[in-house]
Amino acid sequence: MDMVTVVLDIGKTNKKIVVYDSKMKLLTIYSKSFPSLAFEDLRVEQVQAIENWFLDILREISASFLVAAISITTHGAAAVCIGSDGLPAVPVIDYTTGVDEGVHERFYRAAGTRDMLQRETCTPEVKPLINLAKLLFFTRERFPAEFAKVKTILCYPQYFSYRLTGEICADYTYLGCHTYLWDFKKNTWSDVVARLGFQGLFPQRIEYPGSVAGGIAKKIAERTGIAQGTPVLVGIHDSNSSLIPYLISGSGNFLLNSTGTWCVAMHPEKSAVLKDDDIGNTVFFNLSVANAPIKTAIFLGGLELDGWISVLHKMHGRSDYPDYSHALAQEVLAEASEFILPGIVQGAGQYPSSHARLVSGGIEYLFEDIKNGVACPPLFLNFEKAYMVLLMSLALHTQVAFLRAGLKPGMPVYVEGKFRQSTAYTTLVASLFPKNPLYITGIAEATSFGAALLAWAAVNKVELSSMRSLARFETLPVMPVKLEGLERYSLTFFSLLA
Repeated sequence: MDMVTVVLDIGKTNKKIVVYDSKMKLLTIYSKSFPSLAFEDLRVEQVQAIENWFLDILREISASFLVAAISITTHGAAAVCIGSDGLPAVPVIDYTTGVDEGVHERFYRAAGTRDMLQRETCTPEVKPLINLAKLLFFTRERFPAEFAKVKTILCYPQYFSYRLTGEICADYTYLGCHTYLWDFKKNTWSDVVARLGFQGLFPQRIEYPGSVAGGIAKKIAERTGIAQGTPVLVGIHDSNSSLIPYLISGSGNFLLNSTGTWCVAMHPEKSAVLKDDDIGNTVFFNLSVANAPIKTAIFLGGLELDGWISVLHKMHGRSDYPDYSHALAQEVLAEASEFILPGIVQGAGQYPSSHARLVSGGIEYLFEDIKNGVACPPLFLNFEKAYMVLLMSLALHTQVAFLRAGLKPGMPVYVEGKFRQSTAYTTLVASLFPKNPLYITGIAEATSFGAALLAWAAVNKVELSSMRSLARFETLPVMPVKLEGLERYSLTFFSLLA
């Protein structure tokens, strides 16, 4: 049988299991949605269900392939607090769960002010509970008796590697992704851990994400048919996993726009120093697979798209996403009277104080009212035009993220993920930055692709950089177009967000 690596890719919206051969060809992909569940007044993640599904699929894979290694990558805002039995001691709270403002204020009184923490940990506040330290703080407040039984706090990738191997560890890409838990200057835990009283709960073993956490445990081998001792990697934060092909392929000075539920603009820099203008904005540093700083700006582009388009689809009985129409784009810009503004999840984008709404001819319609049928703006009677207004909004939000992440004229931009398939989005973004070559990448599953490169490097016992020949990817240039009236439209759009 052929040797393969298997990647468990846990996104916020979709969970995937992806199989790659030794030439990095994607052989098969399994995908399933595990939406968070209502639990009392919270939303909680289906951690056990995800694990069971993964083990079932591993048995199916092992019937056709010899598994050489397993790699794990997850979204960046979850941790599992385990008890003495190795299972979750408290529910894993969904980071989109809204909490009372008092939770935020109590956290900052205990951990440090917002601005101080952004300077100390290169992390801004991202609501609702996307900052992992705050999510854990709230978890302890909400479940004090259960939290008292917690023996170890494992970041999301390492919980799954632990369940497969029994080995406890952490990795710096996850600790360094908007958690408040990492000190970029000292390259270790931040003082927030002690300020919150979490000493002794986090793993002391902090690893390179491509290291082997351990081998498949006997009981997992028996359940899945995968050989006992098969290496399982430590695990990596998903955005940093998607960055791997660009870092090792010699792409040079670039910006990657990784798009999905989150749109993540990432630019490698030499040092993790935030400018004064960055403080108070959703700008931060990630840590790459090489433990190097990546300046990052994020917003919930995919979630915004899905939220608004679902209303349009339902209203018009459609399911399509129109291609770019220059005539329609020019009509929207010339009128400069209709704008869709973020954010469906307030506090999570480049304009955290903004609330989701449509402004049409000076009249404001709230997203929730439109969604619930309470209001129907005339714009929404025209499916194509409403979609263009939505894409214009997403492109302008992207423009802000790019600039805050450090894009400079001449620097190439790569777009991967969900939005690379939208000609309307990519054309508009390319047109906003005519001095920057913009490319759609040919990597179908960028996050799992990066994680699989890590796995094969571990299997072959070579440096990740030696995988360069397998990390090559096709690019398709996107040509900018001249958009008359863009400046006037943009000024009005941003004034509504002020």
